[in-house]
Amino acid sequence: EDVKYCGRSINKFRSDKGYCDRLSFRVASALLVQFDEESQKVGFEMLRTLAERGDHPDAMVYYGMCLNEGRANNAPNSDEAVSWFKRCADIHEHP
Repeated sequence: EDVKYCGRSINKFRSDKGYCDRLSFRVASALLVQFDEESQKVGFEMLRTLAERGDHPDAMVYYGMCLNEGRANNAPNSDEAVSWFKRCADIHEHP
């Protein structure tokens, strides 16, 4: 809901996919630190969507951190978290 019009701006800068991804990441990050469970779940799903595309390394790492910590009322899953850290390192050639 918060970013549904991002790609429809007449301003070419704000229609840019990279800009929309950065905006989505910021919104997801903000939602994940809220106290209510529903906001955290929405942020978690937004973050997962960005991470699964594989072209946003910050989202991939943060998603792994959320999995490791058990955010948004999910059980902690360190094995899945490590797989996301490795996937990010492989795709984006981080040491």
